[in-house]
Amino acid sequence: MNEPQITIPEAAWRDRSGDGSVLVTTIWINGCAMHLEAHEVKRDGDWQSGVGESEFDELHHAFDAQGHLETVTIRGLPPSRPDRTYVLFAVAFG
Repeated sequence: MNEPQITIPEAAWRDRSGDGSVLVTTIWINGCAMHLEAHEVKRDGDWQSGVGESEFDELHHAFDAQGHLETVTIRGLPPSRPDRTYVLFAVAFG
C-alpha cells in the first residue's frame, strides 16, 4: 500500500501558546479541514508529558493513546530557539 507522506513547512506553524510549547496549523485531507497541533513533550523516565500550558495529557487520554507516542522535531519558534520535540494531533474542524 502506498501511504501518503506529508511535510509541513516550518513557516506554516503558528505559536498558539506564546512560548513555543503548542504550535498549530491547518491541513486539508480529502477536502476535510483539520487542526494539526504540535504539543511539546519531555520524557520523564517511561512517561511523556506536555510542556507549558499544553493540553497534551487531555489529548493523550482522549485519543486513548497507549504508551509513548511518536514524536517529531520542529525547529524552535522563534528560529533562534533550539529544535524541540513534539507529538502531533490532527482533529477535524467541527
